[in-house]
Amino acid sequence: MLVTGFAIQCFQQITGIDATVYYSPEIFQEAGIKDDTKLLAATVAIDVSKTAFMMVAILLIDKVGRKPLLYVSTIGLTVCLFSLGAILSFFDEGKLGIGLFILFVCANVAFFSVGIGPVCWVLTSEIFPLRLRAQARAVGKSLEQIELLFKNGNEWQGSEVELGDIEHLVQKQ
Repeated sequence: MLVTGFAIQCFQQITGIDATVYYSPEIFQEAGIKDDTKLLAATVAIDVSKTAFMMVAILLIDKVGRKPLLYVSTIGLTVCLFSLGAILSFFDEGKLGIGLFILFVCANVAFFSVGIGPVCWVLTSEIFPLRLRAQARAVGKSLEQIELLFKNGNEWQGSEVELGDIEHLVQKQ
């Protein structure tokens, strides 16, 4: 029970959805979108996809069940990420490549939002008894954040650079 609750929370974080959503403008720029209007439209498409499929998950979670949604979500995420890799490898920055890229990024966010995203929180709230639920979810969320610290070995050096950047904001006397 304890391992399952923590594992599903860590797996949710490992999917990389936060990076996809937060860095979507940079991702689309690297894929070849140069116009700011099109860049904004692609980023809004991600947000609309995430919101719409979160609503679909709300409707389906009790009707279909948690396991089928997790299966569909995981398989869909895998297919989308492999497709994104193939698109970046085999297509140039033409309209077809960029269109497919936007489609599969939105599909990636949609599969996350219909499965692993909401099911994680519903499942962990059902696994743990009421008297331990808040503590268990807090520990699970803390484990996610600790896991994020160790994803990149240079993370600590990055924080030193951020502290050094503050010197540019303060006037030297």
